[in-house]
Amino acid sequence: MARPLKDGVDYWNEDCYFYSNNKIRLLRSEFGANGMYMLNYILCEIYKEGYYAVCDKDWCGLVSDGAVCGGSPNFVEELIKGCVRRSFFDKRVFDTFGVITSRGIQKRYIRMLNKRVEIRMIKEYFLLDLNDPNDVPTNEMKAKIVLKSISGTENPINGTNNQVNDSIKTQSKVKESKVKESKVKKSKVCYRIPAINGEFELTQDFYNELTHTYSDTDIDGSLKKMISFLNANPAKKRYVGNTKAYIELWIGTDAERGVHSKQYQGGYEATYDIDSFENLSSAALDEGGF
Repeated sequence: MARPLKDGVDYWNEDCYFYSNNKIRLLRSEFGANGMYMLNYILCEIYKEGYYAVCDKDWCGLVSDGAVCGGSPNFVEELIKGCVRRSFFDKRVFDTFGVITSRGIQKRYIRMLNKRVEIRMIKEYFLLDLNDPNDVPTNEMKAKIVLKSISGTENPINGTNNQVNDSIKTQSKVKESKVKESKVKKSKVCYRIPAINGEFELTQDFYNELTHTYSDTDIDGSLKKMISFLNANPAKKRYVGNTKAYIELWIGTDAERGVHSKQYQGGYEATYDIDSFENLSSAALDEGGF
């Protein structure tokens, strides 16, 4: 039985002029030689796994430990923020999802995987213009790209069709974003879920989806318990962009275990195995591409 293809690569090509780039020079002046070594290590970690990394506290700790150059986890966090500030990593993707990637990284990635039958990427993190030959040079390569949404749906790209829905130019992305914001504002906010970078607004539409999917579960009780848990355990918060999946996982776990079941409204006390839930949560979110 053949082994499944991994997402990452075993090597990546570094530009000879990498250290002459003004962004890199400014980062070097701010973070020194250790910062440059750490950045190179981070890029290796990204390419080893694919084309992005989820930059949470645990990941920063692992990078600090793996690089062995004296940089603390806090140093790694500050370096990442500096890279985002200098536009070395994409700011929108980082602020929304806590993920580090860039257009340049993705351009190299799809070229390195050009011989594969499929190149699977996450739609919400995708920064390339499929109709720009500087980003995706051939229709053959375009046809190999499969964009998977965080929700799990896939959108294969038809290389013979130039009108690709997923190939959105910058202006279109801005318009789409404004439309989405407008729709969200029209929907009543039922709960505000604490997140790393603010609050996730749980709208009436999403609330209705939850009550329909988990009709035997007390959604309000489950959500209130979750909010209390996150307020008491700030390290367990997600970025706003990842909180919806976390909510679905939390309530789905409640439903499976019968916690907050409507059958037991007569004083039923919810009990959580927090360690077990967190292990399940991490595994499920990893599979979802977070």
